[in-house]
Amino acid sequence: MPLLVRFLEGFAQHAVLNTAECAALPDLINLRVLHNCVYFVGRAITGEDTIDTLTTRANMYAERIIWVRKHEKEIVATISDLMRSKDHSL
Repeated sequence: MPLLVRFLEGFAQHAVLNTAECAALPDLINLRVLHNCVYFVGRAITGEDTIDTLTTRANMYAERIIWVRKHEKEIVATISDLMRSKDHSL
């Protein structure tokens, strides 16, 4: 969580999110993780990589998704607090 908090602090210096956008952040993080899965499946289908490229990462991707779900409320609270403290749109 400390690395994510530092990232969010930097992000909050340059961005403005409303309440709905803050609430969507955990889903967007997981969407990015799942995007990687689709990317490597596509590379395997086209023959640019083998499916092993994805399967060797599958556990890591699953762990990331589980971590984000577990910390969803903390992620949303952190970014929401940062938006409020920077006098943003919340």
